[in-house]
Amino acid sequence: MSIGLIRAFAIFGCAGLVLLSGCDTCGDWMPLRKGKTWRYLIKDAAEVMEVKCTEPRRVGDADGWLVSGLGGESTYAWDVCVLRTSRLGSMDFDPPIGILQADKEDSSWKYTGNVTIRGQLQKATAEITQDATSIEDRYPEAMRVRVVLTIGENEIDLITVFARGIGVVEQEQRNNGRTVSRAQLTNDSG
Repeated sequence: MSIGLIRAFAIFGCAGLVLLSGCDTCGDWMPLRKGKTWRYLIKDAAEVMEVKCTEPRRVGDADGWLVSGLGGESTYAWDVCVLRTSRLGSMDFDPPIGILQADKEDSSWKYTGNVTIRGQLQKATAEITQDATSIEDRYPEAMRVRVVLTIGENEIDLITVFARGIGVVEQEQRNNGRTVSRAQLTNDSG
């Protein structure tokens, strides 16, 4: 798989930054409803990208949402207190991958499954870790989640910070050790 294919997982390139809520206690880590909008500064491109919750969608066996932005579409759902995604831009996960355990401050888990990228089916594994954190005085309750996804010989490292009551506030992606995207929330509405 080429770096170009790995870039399909890039931050916002797949509208993957915005996730959804479903349960009261857990869902406040990513509040979501139809029309909910987040705007992010893409640091390397010096541009703002908007992502928006658009319509209900299934994610595995769970009811979820389609999230759209200029970079593509993604799907997310809460399965009890685990946030799962089955599509990030041009990457489809089977089974859906858990990307946040909202009821645990510090946790780690593994993923094994298939990823389809632009019609090409490949085996994938991931190691996911999360820990409680805070970002200055702006986000006193936050969780940093690191997903290290391995597809063949390629490694995608996605670090996301979720703030309670807001959702994703920061994200960085590295492909094979090289930073390809960094983003920071500028505002949310809806």
